[in-house]
Amino acid sequence: MASLAITLAKDHEVYVYALNSGALINPLKRFGIITEVVSYREMLSVAISSEYDVIHSHCLLPDMILSFASLFRQKENITCTTIHNFIDVDYILSKGKILGKIMGIANRLAFNGIKVKIACSESVKEYCKSKYKIEAYAICNGVERQNISPVKDRKLKGYTDFYYLGVINTRKNVELLLYSFNEYVKKGNNDRLHIIGEGPDLHFLKKKYKSESILFHGKQENPLNHIKNYDCYVSTSKAEGCPLALLESLSLGNNYICSDIPPHQEIHQKISEGIIVSDKHPDELVKAFEKISYINQHESKKRNILEKFESHFSTEIMVDKYKEIYFDNFRG
Repeated sequence: MASLAITLAKDHEVYVYALNSGALINPLKRFGIITEVVSYREMLSVAISSEYDVIHSHCLLPDMILSFASLFRQKENITCTTIHNFIDVDYILSKGKILGKIMGIANRLAFNGIKVKIACSESVKEYCKSKYKIEAYAICNGVERQNISPVKDRKLKGYTDFYYLGVINTRKNVELLLYSFNEYVKKGNNDRLHIIGEGPDLHFLKKKYKSESILFHGKQENPLNHIKNYDCYVSTSKAEGCPLALLESLSLGNNYICSDIPPHQEIHQKISEGIIVSDKHPDELVKAFEKISYINQHESKKRNILEKFESHFSTEIMVDKYKEIYFDNFRG
């Protein structure tokens, strides 16, 4: 959500407090945003503070701290959280059944002490409402359009570069992607699959599937410098909130093949250029590789994707929606 903070800081005072340092700390500081890494106690003090008109938390621990602070807060701030996932589904797939269930319960309880809940997609909003009767707004994540020129002329490559960008774990279901691409290559295709990221399944999958056609790049500080030269993003994920890697790919005009989970379908309904496949049928994915390999020869496809991306998923659209919610709740 760095782009939200950066855009808001143009007209408002914005402060960012984090429990851990990360790659976004320095970029935020470069835009003049006061950014600090704090302890749990210090974050609680910030959450109780009467200095801020709007306090917005992200993820489990900050949500719990902000909710707990509501017991001590003197001023009626506007408190907000963004719900980034399908709560129990995401936690269980990432952390295991027992710990994941506990984390899901903790997160849902934390929502009780936060006034404004904002789901990162319509899919997450509907899940929260139907499953737990949690009322939330819905604002899809937005990203900047990337004005990055590719190094290679795609027409001269003679092959399609498919890629996956993200964590390599059970929830992301990367083995299905690797298995299906391996079957696709066995048919005599000379395309490539790039795996960018790391995670608990990386070493096992790298040992099992690494080949001349499947390349593992590990974690990259600036993955956009890699994917700007690739053609098609592929995700067989079992659960997402609003998939940023897909949105970043669309911001480059890249095509996509994605599993049929609701957040992927939600984006596909607005873009309608890529392919949605079942994560239960590897043969569907193999056929999708074949179809996209042909589609990617058309530059008009890239232009269509960029136009639709800017109409639905730009940073400006996301920020305007957040500002509307902030100010509506602040006034009323």
